[in-house]
Amino acid sequence: MKTVNRLVFVCLFIFGAFSTSTAMACTTALWLGAETGTPVAGSPAAVSRVSGLCAMQLTAAGGSVTDNSPSVETTAIIRFYVFAQLASGTPVIFEAFSGNDGGGSSLITVTIDGSNFIFNAGSGPSAPVAGKSGWNLVELAWTGGANMEYWVNTDATSVGSQGSVAAAAGTMESVVLGAAGTLDGKLTFDDYESHRSTAVGGRHHGIRGFGCGRHVRWQANF
Repeated sequence: MKTVNRLVFVCLFIFGAFSTSTAMACTTALWLGAETGTPVAGSPAAVSRVSGLCAMQLTAAGGSVTDNSPSVETTAIIRFYVFAQLASGTPVIFEAFSGNDGGGSSLITVTIDGSNFIFNAGSGPSAPVAGKSGWNLVELAWTGGANMEYWVNTDATSVGSQGSVAAAAGTMESVVLGAAGTLDGKLTFDDYESHRSTAVGGRHHGIRGFGCGRHVRWQANF
């Protein structure tokens, strides 16, 4: 393990020296890998959220954040929420790689065309999976050299997967959340969480990550 626990969209509380009031700011600073474009970590006034007080929004310039805490991972179960408001285009919104900072070979891509998701684990794309207007839950369970199951608006704790694709061989060293290229519209992300082997599930199952968008990432089995 490179790290055990990290936070995703983190609330920073700033206490005034002579006041009991607090101010809140959101940041992507604990995604310690490379950052591209102009991802904005927003408070309630800035973006719509699926939960908590923070989320990450991308507008026309796009942007992404990278996590290098995966360490020679052979399995991963990853869950996040995305709100797509796109007029056109099919951006990649999530990727996993065999090297740090998005280097090496691509192991996973998730794309969206505004309403449909497509999953690819290096051996060919899935059929389009319909999303819905507003927030969409996305979960995937990947095993390098075997397969990757996926869920959209259901989750791995409640029902069988909506499908699977063959997964190319490789071990995971980094993940990238966001869309590096320009966007015709905007994307908002929230509640990213990843495990090695236990299902993450949706928020209605009482998973970790309440309050200010805090999340356990790359934790041992539990």
